[in-house]
Amino acid sequence: MNYPYTHLRKRIANAEQMDFTNFLVESGHLTEQQKADLIRRFDENLDAKEKLSQLIGNS
Repeated sequence: MNYPYTHLRKRIANAEQMDFTNFLVESGHLTEQQKADLIRRFDENLDAKEKLSQLIGNS
């Protein structure tokens, strides 16, 4: 609880870094294809575009 913040930041910076989407694939929660689709949807803002078209269509 009383761990100095500067030491905690050093520990975090020195810790092994892992991509969360890779973890989801390695743990079997997602397939590689699902991961690729998820990243594509994010990069192309598809969820936001769909939501906006719903909102604009309902006006």
